[in-house]
Amino acid sequence: MSEDIPTHRDRSPALVMLLSPPAVLSIAAALLTLLLGLWARSALPDPRRVPIVSDETRLLYLSGVAAASALGAATIWLLRSRQQSEESVEWSAQYTTAKTIETRWILPALIMLGAFLLVARYHRGQDIAAAMLLAGSGMFAALTVSAALRDEDSSPMAPARLAQIVLTAGIAFVVFALVLLYRTRTLYAGPLVFALGFLLLLQAQDRIPSFPIRRIAYATIGAIALAQATWALNSWPPSGWWSGGVLASILLGYLLVSGAQLAGRLTREVAINSVGVAAGLLATCAYLAR
Repeated sequence: MSEDIPTHRDRSPALVMLLSPPAVLSIAAALLTLLLGLWARSALPDPRRVPIVSDETRLLYLSGVAAASALGAATIWLLRSRQQSEESVEWSAQYTTAKTIETRWILPALIMLGAFLLVARYHRGQDIAAAMLLAGSGMFAALTVSAALRDEDSSPMAPARLAQIVLTAGIAFVVFALVLLYRTRTLYAGPLVFALGFLLLLQAQDRIPSFPIRRIAYATIGAIALAQATWALNSWPPSGWWSGGVLASILLGYLLVSGAQLAGRLTREVAINSVGVAAGLLATCAYLAR
């Protein structure tokens, strides 16, 4: 008599939860943040120098970028492995699924990058602990929201879509602010803001029924606008946190309008509300930065 082979359905709920991709990647993000934070605390990188290009601690920054890339790759691998193990659709359905762009790795990678930049810039004990908490909780939230998105959630007011928009704007604020805190020339900050903005806008359109080329075009236009705004913000006296808030406000407004347009749901009311929210946040950052 052949023995039954245990599957993930036979395991206890607590073990299944602990071994789920969100839990595994959240723990990995927190531990990597701790290690990089301790390294930064001993290396003491100079924020007045351009990271990687002209800093003697370039190995630290390269390690942070590698950690973000590794978590992005691990996200794709773990999610695909879990999807294959739980797949129960019929054979014919495999050939009717619409082609799309793989974007589930973007938020996890940028969360890890943001946590690293945070501990590279602020590396006291409490700063490292806060960055670990943000990395772990942000990773879990990003993967949970990504799994909850469905094709019918193209409306900005759908719960899963709204959660994704808020999470995207929050991550944009952190990474943009930390990039601009280095006060480097637009030659360095501009292309980086363009790349980060493009990735954030692209993943924010996930599960919206539209052609991939249209999604790429809309994300590119928004990223160009963010890079252009960086040129003006680099000569703005306030610190990078307020500048990051301005860029995040611009991204949020464009994200809401472009997402509604791609989904075929853009109306005058949606446009006015979206621009109004973004303008209000931008004006608040400008006023508080005085």
